[in-house]
This record gives sequence, C-alpha cells and structure tokens, in this order.
Amino acid sequence: MVNIFDKVKKILIDCGVSESFVKPDANIYCDLVLDSLAIAGELMPRLEEEFEIELDYEFFDQVTVQGIVDKIGGLIAEKTSV
Repeated sequence: MVNIFDKVKKILIDCGVSESFVKPDANIYCDLVLDSLAIAGELMPRLEEEFEIELDYEFFDQVTVQGIVDKIGGLIAEKTSV
C-alpha cells in the first residue's frame, strides 16, 4: 500500500523544507513557512504529478501535513472507485 505521508514528506523536503519540521501536525504556512508562491510553483504540481490527481488552491485549506495527506487519500479513493 502507498504510504502517502512518506511521499508528501519527501516532496516537502525536495521543496526545501527541513525534514525535522515535517510532522503530521505541522502547519504548512507557519511551521513549514511555505507561501502561496511556493505552493503554486512547486508543491502543488509535484503532488499532482506524484499522485496523478488534480488540485486547486482550496485544497490547501487543509493547513496541516496530515490534512493534506488525508485529502490526497480521499482523492485517490474517489479516483479508484470510479
């Protein structure tokens, strides 16, 4: 089974976030210090490519790493149930 958290963590690290900051309860804006430019320019396209899903900016209302993981899991489940 795919470990979504580990993949999201790797992508965040590749986007320049220190590994020690990537925790399930980390806020992507405050704790990981990502701004909308970093999200739109790096994180969003990498997540879309890795998980073969389409995201919109409202997706990032899920402001914790675990919130993002849960949302991706839901999108993958929807995609595979169709």
